[in-house]
Amino acid sequence: MRAIAEQVHLVTGATQGIGKETARALARLGARVIVTARDQARGTAVVDELRADSGNQRVELALVDFASFRSVRAFLDEVRARVDRLDVLVNNAGGYFQSRQETEDGHEMSFQVNHLGYFMTTLGLFPQLRAGGSARVVCVSSDAHWGGKVRLDDLDRTRGYAAYGAYAASKLMNLLFTVEAARRFPSTIAINGVHPGVVASGFGLGESGVIKAFYRVARPLLRTSQQGADTPVWLATAPELDGVTGKYWARRQERGMRAAARDKELARRLWEESERLTGVSLPADG
Repeated sequence: MRAIAEQVHLVTGATQGIGKETARALARLGARVIVTARDQARGTAVVDELRADSGNQRVELALVDFASFRSVRAFLDEVRARVDRLDVLVNNAGGYFQSRQETEDGHEMSFQVNHLGYFMTTLGLFPQLRAGGSARVVCVSSDAHWGGKVRLDDLDRTRGYAAYGAYAASKLMNLLFTVEAARRFPSTIAINGVHPGVVASGFGLGESGVIKAFYRVARPLLRTSQQGADTPVWLATAPELDGVTGKYWARRQERGMRAAARDKELARRLWEESERLTGVSLPADG
């Protein structure tokens, strides 16, 4: 990879928690960092904070709502207009939804935001990643994937919705996408998944029920957002990881993933369905 001061990094979901601390660390290292937010005011406040903290004025904002294909397409157009290459993409934006909600595109929220968001962003910026010469993609997943089941005949969870089940399924999809992308991408683009640990961020606190209660009670025992960001930053920057792809990591160690995450047929079918639903695919020469 080129010197980090010459690199362009993009971190999604960077207004709080792991995403914000990942962006902070990358900015401190001197990269040009584009962070995403849904809200202009909140995003601008984060950019101002990261610039002041890091002394790096090359922290920028891009607005996007991953619950909207229209918004994601506009975001991708904007990023492609701003940069001709991308060295690091950290797919972090996501959510946990206590009740079943549908996006404006008619998809279950966890599926669209947590999985299709990663899919659209990575494939939509594939030309920029390829132009980077030696690019890295980091997909924030979770050990929750062990409890997930991908229903190819019901990706929108119309039958028997359960919040944790939908979330766990989306985290399994993150790893299926990571492994399949590693097979399809050229060797110049490395893509890896990461379990950041159970982090005391704002995640889950906006919901009700068991998850919210867990986060409030267990908060003093959880990892900090800075600790959660450590492995994503390492995956994005460590020289010793050149050429390493298609793996799953936690605390800077390779971590085992369940067999379903390595199911080639399931990964292929999920990929093809994701292409169909989003209208995004790899270039013919990809």
